[in-house]
Amino acid sequence: MLDAVNKNSHVEYKKLHGVDPQLYNVYGTMASVVPLLNESHAFQGVAIVSINNIQTVAVGNDQYEALREYEKLIMRGGQQVVLDKERVLKKIEGVVDRRNQEALNSGTTYYLHLKEVPHIFTGGAGELSVKLPLTQAGDRVVIEYYDSDRDVVPMHAFENLSLPLTQTGAQKEVRAKNVQEREKQEAKQDTDTIREGIKDLTPEQLQELKKHIPKK
Repeated sequence: MLDAVNKNSHVEYKKLHGVDPQLYNVYGTMASVVPLLNESHAFQGVAIVSINNIQTVAVGNDQYEALREYEKLIMRGGQQVVLDKERVLKKIEGVVDRRNQEALNSGTTYYLHLKEVPHIFTGGAGELSVKLPLTQAGDRVVIEYYDSDRDVVPMHAFENLSLPLTQTGAQKEVRAKNVQEREKQEAKQDTDTIREGIKDLTPEQLQELKKHIPKK
């Protein structure tokens, strides 16, 4: 993990190095959280590395900035961010009143706000829709997202009703496979999250859980 962090372009450019990685469940994925030090061994930031893909390295000046960057990276990689212990998928239709985008080395992240909706929705075009970069204020859109009290929420699916496009059979097939792959990854992440949660149960809670497990 430290090798992946130290070879990151941002870390190399600032002449930093990682120390003492700690394993955590970050947004439903297992990741190493690594403090970054400079040549004088002074704290300079935080890196977060995915255990499943060590190429996914998020770097920030503090843990909050690193978490935001990690959230963007795993979304762009086709993974679903787990925001809450109990995930409820919601769908909302509305009109875009504000939009913006942020260009990073890892790609472009888009931000949308819908009229009278208390969230800013984020996502990348690669994992959502080719319509996302073309979306403008005034467009009517449909967004799927996991219900959360957070102000900034990643999009699970996106459709711009104001931009109807034709699709070939091959395109429909590819996009359907992408959806299936995302659902498989979500199921795996749910399983990993449950396993992590079981580790924290008391003996009494484990006995209660055992009562609900079907016998083979």
